[in-house]
Amino acid sequence: MSEPRSYTTTVVFADVAGSSKLYKELGDDVANAKVGAVVDSLSRATEQSGGVVIKTIGDEVMCHFPDANDACTATIIFQDICSAMLPIRVGMACGSVIEKDGDLFGQAVNDAAAVAKIARGGQIITTEAFRSLLNAENSGKLSNYDEVRLKGGEEPTKLYRIDWDRSEEHTSELQ
Repeated sequence: MSEPRSYTTTVVFADVAGSSKLYKELGDDVANAKVGAVVDSLSRATEQSGGVVIKTIGDEVMCHFPDANDACTATIIFQDICSAMLPIRVGMACGSVIEKDGDLFGQAVNDAAAVAKIARGGQIITTEAFRSLLNAENSGKLSNYDEVRLKGGEEPTKLYRIDWDRSEEHTSELQ
């Protein structure tokens, strides 16, 4: 067992939107192959963009990026890659985490997971804390999305959408 260590990072959850429906429509083998290809692509893109894959959970990748701007760029790459495969939804949040035995824990992890559940297929949703860390170019890619009380929070959190594809032709209503 490793000693826990704390640091600040951007936590990202990316998962296939509508995967349950996909398994019902295509059958286990075909759906699993398609989902597996997406997860593999997301994992490779994470590593190539300076991130670290923490774990994959079924149709989901949990990763983190020490730099918020790298996370912004990577999640846009995620959507570009996956738009031709299967729709994904992405949620991310910045903050302090505790790393122990190769896994991450803490409020930033909880917030990123909650934000990912809010996102729809083809969307990248993030928090005010993330926006505040971006350079001017990446900050300009964000638009107001919503204001919600995230699990465990007492105050509403401003959420932003990263406008990765202004035509929004890839945005899916799948959940």
